[in-house]
Amino acid sequence: VPVWGGSTADDMFVNEESGGAQWWQLVGRGESSAGWAIHRWGVVVAALWLCPGVQVSTLLSAVWGPTIQRGKATRAEGRVLIEIDGRPAGDVLDEWSEGAVSDAIRACSSPGKKVKPSGGGEGRTIKNHCNLGVNHHVSLIRSFSLMPIAVTTPQCDRGEGERLVHARMLHPGGQVECFGDVAPGMVRLLRAHTNDFPCAVAAVAHAAVAAAPFQVRGGAVVLCATSVAALPDQKVLTDALRLALPEFVCFFSFGAQGMVDGHTVHGNLMISLALFGK
Repeated sequence: VPVWGGSTADDMFVNEESGGAQWWQLVGRGESSAGWAIHRWGVVVAALWLCPGVQVSTLLSAVWGPTIQRGKATRAEGRVLIEIDGRPAGDVLDEWSEGAVSDAIRACSSPGKKVKPSGGGEGRTIKNHCNLGVNHHVSLIRSFSLMPIAVTTPQCDRGEGERLVHARMLHPGGQVECFGDVAPGMVRLLRAHTNDFPCAVAAVAHAAVAAAPFQVRGGAVVLCATSVAALPDQKVLTDALRLALPEFVCFFSFGAQGMVDGHTVHGNLMISLALFGK
């Protein structure tokens, strides 16, 4: 059954030692805190009652700018990216990101040091961390919250398409675990600055409304929680969406599920949009 929506976000972004086990949902209604409650280990289903004649259009898209950094995933298994162009994936991503992996390693070895999302950065000397004897797991969640990895997917009728995955963890030997499946094929790095993200989300929504073959009355928006958490002011994002959509409900998740060419596709750091109208 095709499913649209997103995976529940957990506490990993604010407490990366949690192992991702502390996921929860906040459910309720009204402005008073008394009407809300936290649920753990549950499933929340939001149902929309669509009257006869209501039309629906869905979109799963990226809001990131391309970079010149690209290569071929020569070894991958499940959600683990092992090698890019025959080299440890961690080394290659460190070069592509101008040292984001090295920064994460230093932060891991320096308790209390925070790693800011790398939406840019100055050039620096790149170190081959796999030769430095890294023998523990290093979180890459913050470092790559604004730098998704585009991987090929065979689920599009037009042949190979792209979806995005978020680098989660660096393992010994330079293997990079992601939040989504990866397979051998072309990979490239995308990027955005925090100031660009709200405008890019609004631009995707504007384009979707313009392309819809009906008058759009409202929409539902799913955005990645890690990207939104990197924003200094989340109100800028909601203000931008208000200019693009007449009415909308928005929630933040780890991973987005949407439709591409009639197939259900799961991606990270993407926007999943459903429009309704007549």
